[in-house]
Amino acid sequence: MLPTDEWLAQAEELPMGRRSRVDHICGGGRTMLVEHKLEGYSAWCWRCSDKGWQPHPQPSLAERIARLRAVEAAEDAAKAQRAPPAPTSYDPRDWPLKARVWLYTAGFNNDTIQAHGFYYAAGLDRVVLPVFDDGRVVYWQARGFDPQRPKYLNPDCDKPLAHFGNSGPLVLTEDILSAARVGLAGARGC
Repeated sequence: MLPTDEWLAQAEELPMGRRSRVDHICGGGRTMLVEHKLEGYSAWCWRCSDKGWQPHPQPSLAERIARLRAVEAAEDAAKAQRAPPAPTSYDPRDWPLKARVWLYTAGFNNDTIQAHGFYYAAGLDRVVLPVFDDGRVVYWQARGFDPQRPKYLNPDCDKPLAHFGNSGPLVLTEDILSAARVGLAGARGC
């Protein structure tokens, strides 16, 4: 097991969900991978095949309840607004891994994600999918990744009829992401 003084400080500098290759004392070259995960910090050295793990400290029950109430209040406030939540980043490379992978596995790349105006809202820890009509946002949906919270968050308003794509046959879809995928395929997803 790698001693924490060999790697932990470098892992703690990383934002949540990020990893980096760094030097290790076993020799030159960036042979050690350090990562900041949801559960804690990890390290793996490719040269000496040693690993390290440091879990995040567990919050107290009072801290967990306060966090849950704050998350619920933020979600309720976001749903009450017709305007989408404030963006944190439009560049998927700056998002947590789980948020990027969700869109990548749906067939989107960084360029198409940005072209659709999808973004990450860190305050809600969600990817926001805005729906545009004539250049203005008419609706939005936010996808979360915490299994203890609702997967989707929508504003408390009537859903407008909107479509993704400008030509081809009209295809009715179940959700916003599917409509955007149909638009990528050359049809109009609705």
